[in-house]
Amino acid sequence: MYYNILQIALQGENMASTIFQMRIDEELKNRASTLYDNIGIDLPTAIRMFLKRSILVQGIPFDTKISNNNKGIEILNQINKQSKINKTDKLSLEEVNQEINNNRNSL
Repeated sequence: MYYNILQIALQGENMASTIFQMRIDEELKNRASTLYDNIGIDLPTAIRMFLKRSILVQGIPFDTKISNNNKGIEILNQINKQSKINKTDKLSLEEVNQEINNNRNSL
């Protein structure tokens, strides 16, 4: 894996600029640079925007939750609830397969 060193001069109002260096995967840097070029800003500006927004919201400026796992658990809970209502929660694997085949044949 190749790394690029990204140097950004950070500067605030009435403040001297400072150099911020980080190692980043070259492909990631190139893809992000292309994205930001397409919207009219360069990568250092995008990173400064991220840092300023982080300070404004006092945290990471986007949602960091993994919602897919919660959604899957929610769906499983709904399936379990519905199977109890339909009284299919005690079916064996053979009975489930037979039920599926019966429904396929009726289509």
